[in-house]
Amino acid sequence: MIQRIQTLFLLLSLSFCLLLMYLPLGHVGDQFEFTYYVYGFVDHSGLLVHSFYLSIVVLLVVIFLQLISILLYKNRLRQVMLAQISLILLVLLAVSVLMSPDLFGYPQKDLGLSLEYNWNTILMIIPWGFTYLAIRRIKKDEALVRSADRMR
Repeated sequence: MIQRIQTLFLLLSLSFCLLLMYLPLGHVGDQFEFTYYVYGFVDHSGLLVHSFYLSIVVLLVVIFLQLISILLYKNRLRQVMLAQISLILLVLLAVSVLMSPDLFGYPQKDLGLSLEYNWNTILMIIPWGFTYLAIRRIKKDEALVRSADRMR
């Protein structure tokens, strides 16, 4: 049901996750030799220089879980469970995106290259907020249905 506010929150979260997949998160070097995406570092020719499989897998799982959660609007408890799992995975994604260049030692510090994040990294927080708001609204909806059942 699209007219429910929690479905709109989940759709907004899904759209920001899809947007996060294609926007650059930062640049490497003085002349911006490489661009940092969720899935890895890409040079100017479009060649993938170094990839981060964990980040892209987590992002794809989050997108899949949010899509399933949108489609399960009749089963609110399962919808909450899937949204909570995607919320945890969004936190894991943020940690993964911010820590993987340091863990894998890329870009090389000995060459004088440094990673500079841009404003697109803030987009990792926005899906988390919309998913949290959706969970709150789903729980409120479930409480309303339970109270109506008690009155019957």
